[in-house]
Amino acid sequence: MHQTPTRQQLLRAIATLPDDWLEEALQMIQTLEAKHTQETTPPIHNTPTILERMGGMPEFLIHNGQLSDREQRRKLIGDRIRQRYGHAP
Repeated sequence: MHQTPTRQQLLRAIATLPDDWLEEALQMIQTLEAKHTQETTPPIHNTPTILERMGGMPEFLIHNGQLSDREQRRKLIGDRIRQRYGHAP
């Protein structure tokens, strides 16, 4: 690794620190590293999706194999609503 003037200056300063200050210097460096890691790491979103918040995929949709067609999905959901609330088609 190339020794830049700043790096050389920092190493000289660390070499002359009293032993009781070294722990504080190390903690300060670790804090800076952690801050840099947080800034460069994309946040992880642990928030559940709407579907997960609703309890997952409804069973009647899971077991029907023809759901790739939008009209089929609309018909199935409409039938289910009419069944539940007693409305005639």
